[in-house]
Amino acid sequence: MNKKQLKSNGKQMGRGRQTIFHHEKDYQAFLSVLQESHEQFDAMIHCYCLMGNHYHLLIETPKANLSRIMRHINGVYTQRYNRLHRTDGPLFRGRYKSILVDEDISRFYNRGNYLTVLGDKAFKESVREETKEQNIEQLRKVLEDRPGGQRILELVAVIFKVKSRDIKSCPGGKRVSNPARAFAMYACQRYGALSLKQIAVLFNLSHSGSVSFSVNKVKRELVEGQWLSEVKQLERELYIVK
Repeated sequence: MNKKQLKSNGKQMGRGRQTIFHHEKDYQAFLSVLQESHEQFDAMIHCYCLMGNHYHLLIETPKANLSRIMRHINGVYTQRYNRLHRTDGPLFRGRYKSILVDEDISRFYNRGNYLTVLGDKAFKESVREETKEQNIEQLRKVLEDRPGGQRILELVAVIFKVKSRDIKSCPGGKRVSNPARAFAMYACQRYGALSLKQIAVLFNLSHSGSVSFSVNKVKRELVEGQWLSEVKQLERELYIVK
């Protein structure tokens, strides 16, 4: 495990030890934030434990960006929690706590031992069956070698059968319907881990508001079942799927 590939046990307590998970929707909202953290910031979540008023994560950061990841998790979950419960204000107490996982634990898992899976026998077997083909070293390599924005633009142009310059340009600065442009913005964040500001620069925009609008629109449409063909084609080109 090199210097970048740090495994940490992260913990965050609710403000005043208040409950941060009340019902199923809260847990699902938090898990969706974890998924986004993996997709956007290359966080490798090895395991998690969600308690009533705090949570624990065993997290690996190939890009040594734990602080950025935790800020995203706590900030975005607070927004969604407040929206679900029609409240406002901070949810968590101060800064998160993190402890670097020692070499004994790393050696334990590097021998092929399974992470602890809680649940009935059928659930445990289903999780192990689902993960047995995963190659962690290959995943680390993919996360450390993200494609650049220009490369993603070129691939999206091929998928949509248009020219890269037509995706990057926005005639007269007006918002017009350009599905390829919107999808390319989403892909730059999802697969290239570019920030909204970086994407704005790539697409010749003076601010990131339009990027955020387009990216979130595509995300909502993905939930509704759109863009599946384009995603599959792009991931095949990026060697994410066979």
